[in-house]
Amino acid sequence: MSWKDRLWGNWQKVLKVPIRVELSDIIVRALGFRLGKPFQQNFGREINRLIEKEGSLPLAGDSLLGDRDTALIQSEYQRLEKEITQHFGQFLTEANTTLQQIKSEIQKERPLEFFNHGRVIPISPLYLRSSLLQELKEAEKEQARLLRYVELSAKALNDYTESFKESFTPTLTLSEADELAELTWQYYSREAACFSCENMALIRKKLGFPQHEKLNEEILHREKKQMVLEWREIQDSRPPDLAAAQALLTKISRFEEKIVKLKLEGKQDGFPDCHHIKAVVMAKFPELAADDFSRKKPDLQGITLLPKAPVR
Repeated sequence: MSWKDRLWGNWQKVLKVPIRVELSDIIVRALGFRLGKPFQQNFGREINRLIEKEGSLPLAGDSLLGDRDTALIQSEYQRLEKEITQHFGQFLTEANTTLQQIKSEIQKERPLEFFNHGRVIPISPLYLRSSLLQELKEAEKEQARLLRYVELSAKALNDYTESFKESFTPTLTLSEADELAELTWQYYSREAACFSCENMALIRKKLGFPQHEKLNEEILHREKKQMVLEWREIQDSRPPDLAAAQALLTKISRFEEKIVKLKLEGKQDGFPDCHHIKAVVMAKFPELAADDFSRKKPDLQGITLLPKAPVR
């Protein structure tokens, strides 16, 4: 470095001339300035939809169409695995590069100004660094979680298709099946409309694994949560949606039939009830309160529940 460069550098330090740092689009999105988090693309929802497709597959080997659909779902799992790695890998690379740049620029003892395509980003270096470090940790966890979800879902589908052959040994272990159940419930809670955890119960049943001791209870609690969300939507509708309220009351009636059957089987505790939801629906729509269906004797025919877990 020449004496002129050193002199100019010293003057910039004395005059506090700011250093311009350009932030990439994905970093700006991660900080929430423009488009929110970079992980809004819900890969978990896509995996859930693939699991839903598995539930409608015909028996493996029964038709060429079923074999073709199975192969398509497996190829979708492979595509998702690549997209997840690419999506998160880009952010992890950009974030690490930005953190290294900030660290080196701070050593020059000059203020930093952050820009994105010429637009000033009003943020301090300290806040930017702490936010990026937090986003990095979250991104690494989310990437690992989603890749594991894809891996176990594809493994479960492969076991399911292979289970119709004469000689079959499942590759999915019991602990992996439990882990897959936990992941489906995690992502179900994020996108309640697209996935029912009953699908996971069916997968466990097809693979010959015992059910969770509290699986029925878990499913019922999630059904109740969904009914609460539906009631909130009905409350917010203008004008009041009578047809939706009628459908919700019918759903509550079927829900209560499940509870009755479980209690007849000896299950007494731990199950939710929807009496309060029914009460507020009828208070809001008095014309439905006189409907006989809400006081009919529960019809227990045609209700399919998961088998009770074996005693260990």
